[in-house]
Amino acid sequence: MVTHDQDEALTMADRIVVMDHGTIAQVGTPEEIYRHPATAFVARFIGSMNLLPGRVLEGHNLLIGDTELSLPLMLDQNVEEGLLGFRPEMIRVLQGPEEVKADTLLLQGNVAQVNFMGAFVRLVVTIARDTDIEVDMPVQQHALHTPAVGERLQMAIDAENLHFYPEPPIGEPTRVSIRQPQTVVGDEPVLDEVIDSVMEAQA
Repeated sequence: MVTHDQDEALTMADRIVVMDHGTIAQVGTPEEIYRHPATAFVARFIGSMNLLPGRVLEGHNLLIGDTELSLPLMLDQNVEEGLLGFRPEMIRVLQGPEEVKADTLLLQGNVAQVNFMGAFVRLVVTIARDTDIEVDMPVQQHALHTPAVGERLQMAIDAENLHFYPEPPIGEPTRVSIRQPQTVVGDEPVLDEVIDSVMEAQA
């Protein structure tokens, strides 16, 4: 089935093949595609994703706008720039002093907008100069803590919910090779083998 409706794909498919301008960007189950998007394109295409352009500094540090963040990720020091990605619903708004795990990204920022979306409340929070993120608060949490525009928030994102997409040099597209196990019925190759051969050709 071919569709441009991501909700339809996530609901009906056992496996999704995401195409980017005629090229296979990622193959996986709906959960794999959503939780671990392989490229920035897949991250944008499936669900909502904050994608923040940044410059790689030494070690784990990334400069976002005018703010330096220490990430619980090891960054490739051969990469100069990239996109830091995380989904709005994976951001926890901290309520006062709260212990967090060591492999957690801590953010702070000022609320710029508050939008009621039914099942959740979407906050737009400014974390750096000219840099806003979207934060989805469950309605139950929002009922206990109702952030107002201008309020300063402390936020946390676990390392497993962070993604970093290196920006390739101009003119050098990012190539992703995701091999699938081959399955053969009798002498006829099935979809796994066909996808595998197409991805080898692209690589």
